[in-house]
Amino acid sequence: MVCARSVLAIMWEHRFDGIIYGGLDLVKGGRSRLAAGLATTIKLEQGAPLDLENINDATNGRKPGRDLYGVLVTYCGGAVMHKVRKLGANVASVHEAEGIGSQKGSEFAIHASEIALGLDDPPAGPILVGTDNFSNALVASTWGSASRSRHFYRRYYALIQHVKDGDVIIGYVADAHNPADFLTKWVKKDKLNLSIAYLTNFKAVPRGHPTKQPGLRPTNTTKGGGKHDHSNETDQSIADYERAIMAALRGG
Repeated sequence: MVCARSVLAIMWEHRFDGIIYGGLDLVKGGRSRLAAGLATTIKLEQGAPLDLENINDATNGRKPGRDLYGVLVTYCGGAVMHKVRKLGANVASVHEAEGIGSQKGSEFAIHASEIALGLDDPPAGPILVGTDNFSNALVASTWGSASRSRHFYRRYYALIQHVKDGDVIIGYVADAHNPADFLTKWVKKDKLNLSIAYLTNFKAVPRGHPTKQPGLRPTNTTKGGGKHDHSNETDQSIADYERAIMAALRGG
């Protein structure tokens, strides 16, 4: 009994470390995040929404073997899943890479909705799947023509079916406000800090609490315009970057 009370006391002391769920001022998700057309109202400063949401990013062509997609699923204001994987396919454009990322992300989002259903909190409507590639958003939502992407259009089959079934809706997220961007590429310090705060629901931490805002100092930047020098990338520097991000997400 004494041990159990000690564990509870420790848990209570660290309740604002790492990822926090819930809060009084969480924005709504789903269709309410859509503005006009495919554009969304997503802002990093607002934090993640109350409802299930999926935002993805992908990159290609920087270096052989570095074609990646990143998946972010949030719920109740914080990340419930964040994942980075190799594309596992040769792609000829960022559009094609982003299509793979959106497809993978939608599958994780739908799986998360099944878990939410088991918790008696099913999504009230389709889950928003966000992408910062407008061409990808147009094709996935069936709003645009696939004439220039016909050679890889078959990759969209499952995603378009999810849209038609009403499981997900597609939204375009401005690159400056894509919280999944840092999963696949180097980003500037300010955006990285905002992204980590978005994932961890940092705004739910009470004012005056000793927890510091999660932040990193990217070491791979130029002294001039603040642009990142990708020519200095090494497997070790990328591994250090990933470990630092994971430590920030854990509140360490």
